[in-house]
Amino acid sequence: MALTLNGDGNIVGLSVGGLPSGVVTSTNLNSSVVPIGVNQTWTNVTASRALSTTYTNTTGKPIQLYIVCTGGNSNGAAVTIGGVTPAFVYTNVAGGRVALFVIIPNDVSYSLGDASSTIHSWWELR
Repeated sequence: MALTLNGDGNIVGLSVGGLPSGVVTSTNLNSSVVPIGVNQTWTNVTASRALSTTYTNTTGKPIQLYIVCTGGNSNGAAVTIGGVTPAFVYTNVAGGRVALFVIIPNDVSYSLGDASSTIHSWWELR
């Protein structure tokens, strides 16, 4: 598969799985296929976030979290996404800082666990 970005910002020569070549432009992408990061900015939401509190992504597209916190009783921190905990970061230093990067799908709830942790910064690409 070869992709070419021409001078007007279009991707040409896109061929996947035997599909015909085509041109991808910002005008022919609909909001359901726009990649994460397009028309999104990093927002510091630290002041409005708390431990063990459930939030829901209602932006209409996936968002990414970047959280820096101090590990709690387990010297770690976990993010729960839609009832599943796919992200856990551990430090072998009591009170050591950990960082988590996770993507939250649209209309899915998320939280940062371990009430003994301390949030240092919480950013969301939204």
